[in-house]
Amino acid sequence: MLPSELLRASYWRGNIRPKYSGFSAADLQAAEAVIRAYAENVGRKRAWIRERILELEDLYGFKFVRGLALLVER
Repeated sequence: MLPSELLRASYWRGNIRPKYSGFSAADLQAAEAVIRAYAENVGRKRAWIRERILELEDLYGFKFVRGLALLVER
């Protein structure tokens, strides 16, 4: 489960609804980039990987990339 600060949601008519990935090309590119960042840096310090994740956040969005990174780490 994602922490609440990484959850993307909308509020409509008194209901809170999570926003899921639309599986767009950009979302899939982001997922591939996050996985690649971890796979290519096995054995390096976490700080090194986090720097790469920060770069990806600028490209694809903070909450989405951090959520993907959290799932990869688990």
